[in-house]
Amino acid sequence: MNNETSPLFFAAQNGHKGTISSLLSNGANVHQADNNGVAPLFAAAGKAHKDIVICTCQKEQISIKQTTMEPHHSHAVQNGHKDIASLLLSNGTNIHEADKDGRTPLSIAAFNGHKGTVSLLLSRGAYIDQAMSDGAKPLFIAAHKCHKDIVSLLLSNGANIHQARNVQDIEKGGWTSLLSLLSMVTRALCHYSC
Repeated sequence: MNNETSPLFFAAQNGHKGTISSLLSNGANVHQADNNGVAPLFAAAGKAHKDIVICTCQKEQISIKQTTMEPHHSHAVQNGHKDIASLLLSNGTNIHEADKDGRTPLSIAAFNGHKGTVSLLLSRGAYIDQAMSDGAKPLFIAAHKCHKDIVSLLLSNGANIHQARNVQDIEKGGWTSLLSLLSMVTRALCHYSC
């Protein structure tokens, strides 16, 4: 264990609720991140330790404030932990907050093919056409990754099929979500005809 990783972090990551309770009641800093900027709540969320997330949220008095490099919900969304993402959203995490790489929660869920999480985020008000830092939007990402159920879900919720990744892409004749969808269909047809 290095000097900058707290016992609370390890307990959260490994799901040790009793240890967490003891550490928190003795003044452990719930926001103290490890060397990579990962807070204990983020570690627990990524491992789907719901009891730890609840315990940590209660300690924070239902006011989750991001003090690390990553939003608390991004690891839960990335791993498809819909219940954890829902719990964190109910306790104040920002549904529109991008991670350090500019990825939005909806884009992360779309990329990883987590339809339930995409549905949750849409029902909680995620911006359907919110771009990542590189200009890619959830529909483009889902189409590019061939996640047809997510493509259908995004389209039925009003995603813009004609929107390019960014203005420069339009000027250069770049790919729109529609072209990405056509590519997905072509790959599927090639797969089934071989």
